[in-house]
Amino acid sequence: MATRAKQKIDFGCIETFTVASGQTVTAGYRVKFASADNECQNCGANEDGIGIALQAGAAGEKVSILLDGQGIVKVIVGTGGATRGSFAVTVANGFTNQAIADGTTVRYLAGKFMQTGVAGDTVGLLVGCPTPKSTA
Repeated sequence: MATRAKQKIDFGCIETFTVASGQTVTAGYRVKFASADNECQNCGANEDGIGIALQAGAAGEKVSILLDGQGIVKVIVGTGGATRGSFAVTVANGFTNQAIADGTTVRYLAGKFMQTGVAGDTVGLLVGCPTPKSTA
């Protein structure tokens, strides 16, 4: 076992989140959104998340998260809406949620929503993150 884990995050996309009520965040664990756009909590086994916690925190405390992507860009929400933590796909009037499925129609994922919104809203989209090719 390594006594000193290597780390290089000079060009990482780091954001600050508040630990959700009743939750804790563990440094080095994968985290996901909680019940609000600016709240996070540890992921459970095999859950999709948004990044890795760089520090530990208890409910109400601020923690830094190294996000999965390279940056966050403002996008227009299209028909269908946007849900924080969901993958995004383009539609005629912006971006909307895209579930990962095992169908036959290829969907090209644009990133992961960082905020929830309805058609016409402007929200943050995490780009440059690993996105599986979805078929629905």
